[in-house]
Amino acid sequence: MVADRTRSATDIFNVRFNLNKAIMQAPAGPVGFNLVFGHQSSQTEIRRSLDYAPAAIRQTAQDAQISLSIPIADGNSATLGPLGAVSANLAGGITSGTGVPLRTRLNYGLTWNPATWFQFSGSLAEERLSPTVEQLSAPEIVLPNIRYFDLVQGELVEIEQVVGGNPNLQRGKVSTMTLNSHLNLTRDGALSLTAIYTEMKRTNDVGALPILSPQVEAAFPGRATRDANGRLIRIDSRPINVSSSESANLRLALNFFKMLLPPQIPPDGDPDGVPVLVNEAPPGLVQLSLGHNWQLRDRILLGPGLAELDRLSGFGAAGTGNAAHSLFLQSSLTLRGIGTNLMARWTGPRRVRSEAANDPSSDLRLGALAKFDLKLFANLDQQKWLFGEASWTSKMRLSVEVTNLFDARQRVVNGDGVVPIGFTRDESDPLGRTVKVSLRKLI
Repeated sequence: MVADRTRSATDIFNVRFNLNKAIMQAPAGPVGFNLVFGHQSSQTEIRRSLDYAPAAIRQTAQDAQISLSIPIADGNSATLGPLGAVSANLAGGITSGTGVPLRTRLNYGLTWNPATWFQFSGSLAEERLSPTVEQLSAPEIVLPNIRYFDLVQGELVEIEQVVGGNPNLQRGKVSTMTLNSHLNLTRDGALSLTAIYTEMKRTNDVGALPILSPQVEAAFPGRATRDANGRLIRIDSRPINVSSSESANLRLALNFFKMLLPPQIPPDGDPDGVPVLVNEAPPGLVQLSLGHNWQLRDRILLGPGLAELDRLSGFGAAGTGNAAHSLFLQSSLTLRGIGTNLMARWTGPRRVRSEAANDPSSDLRLGALAKFDLKLFANLDQQKWLFGEASWTSKMRLSVEVTNLFDARQRVVNGDGVVPIGFTRDESDPLGRTVKVSLRKLI
């Protein structure tokens, strides 16, 4: 057996320029102007152990953005005072890069603060999308013996999979509307509630080939190759242009933030009279965020003349389908340089429909899944009780990370309640729980 190893090295240079200035005085306050310009260049060299010539990819990218912040009411004027504080913002930008067309974006929004304990904002954004260099020109590679569950035939097969770039990709467009509200539930703002509604419409977007179905094969002829018996033998999974898609999402979160210890302030303070923390991070704090994501709508139109597919119902889904509901928990506790982070996510059950001759036994049903990730860390230079004033502990952190703390695995069955080949416990997640120990030192 011949082994083929690939090594790559990338060098990146990045520079940004930022200008903020008040350009005029409006009745409600100063009008702010912001200009941002950035440039990035990168070079990637790829070497393979077999007899392939080294490949070098050089890319440059530039972006520029101009924005205006316009105060409308300050909450104190005689005419607009009852409205509270109101401001508008306008922004426009462009992005260009090696081998890709110019991308433009436009954003405009409104922010309303009727009281100190409540804020509401809304924004509309439009952006012209262009495929990346990798999506357009990555080398075509044929991967043999790839295991793939063919929903059309309801069987697990080994196929050839074509990956790489697609030079025929076209530009797309995305429009996004966002409504955001923030409510302080306590006087000090330690406990708050946020609600974010996001609606997105994409046209001619670049994406991955969805799981094969009759509609997918009709929309992208030639992407799937079958033998005389209809058995899948090859898939061209290079990026595609999707005619259109639209989604709507509501995110609710309850947030808590509390300082456990007062900041350490030098006896003499700052030369300008501003208190300064001795350490970059507060000596003690606790943070907690508990929330719910509700996918209200998720539909896709693969091509002109085809029926629109509801991905929440399992049609036209990519990967392992889309869940309508998910819950998340993010928490952290830090005290004198020792801390812990706990992240948890519950994803609701979902379904991927096969549409194989209207045979529901070939559908995939994915059960709910809850995963917990735990991280423990200690800044060694703050542990004087253990290391004293040892200089080697400066800017050193010891971390222990446990991913999938309870070794949770998702159960996948077909319409008959049988676990298909390729979706058993060890095949779907071979690693399960993983533990990582790291020691980091900044120089």
